[in-house]
Amino acid sequence: MQAVARKNTKPIDVLESQITSRGQTTIPASVLRTLNLKKGVDRIQYQVLPSGDVLIPRKQKKENDPIIGKFLDFLASDIVKNPQNLQALPESLLYRIDNITESVDIGNLDAPLSDDED
Repeated sequence: MQAVARKNTKPIDVLESQITSRGQTTIPASVLRTLNLKKGVDRIQYQVLPSGDVLIPRKQKKENDPIIGKFLDFLASDIVKNPQNLQALPESLLYRIDNITESVDIGNLDAPLSDDED
């Protein structure tokens, strides 16, 4: 049996691993190397296709924006150093925010995130 690699149309050998009684499996070392996955660090995704096939790509990491991080650090520092500059939002702006976000369902913010959410 042969499979086709996503980034390459060249056929590759199909690898197998056994599913344990707990529904777990070990990803073959050659797959870890191919996807450049690091044990205990990286994550994979399961993409179920209409055909019933499943793609298992590497989960892309969200890029941290160093500029935003520095800006937020600056704001936090400025708030500590100059608390007298903090001002309440005008009531008219609060009213506008309420109107704009009225139909937005934010769910239960105290509920724990499921494993599917990051």
